[in-house]
Amino acid sequence: MEPQIEELKDKDPVILVTAIGYIVGRVNASKSDSPASIYLDEVCINCVASARLDRFSEGLAVQTDQVIGYKKLVEGRIKQLIGEWEASIDPTAV
Repeated sequence: MEPQIEELKDKDPVILVTAIGYIVGRVNASKSDSPASIYLDEVCINCVASARLDRFSEGLAVQTDQVIGYKKLVEGRIKQLIGEWEASIDPTAV
């Protein structure tokens, strides 16, 4: 069973499912200012409704009550997912 979202460790690669889409990134525990939010570095959002990817190089805080589901990923899976998303949104760009 997955750990509770509050128990994710610093630098853990994760995917979050939210109403806006899928968010991948690395947990940055030092920047999470409250248990009600999780701060991620190296963030990419797959906004399914608008068929686009958004990247946040500065990182992003996500309110835990906005998270529908999540999963801890294995190393390297973030880049693989982003590549798959890019290919599905614009197959000629890859």
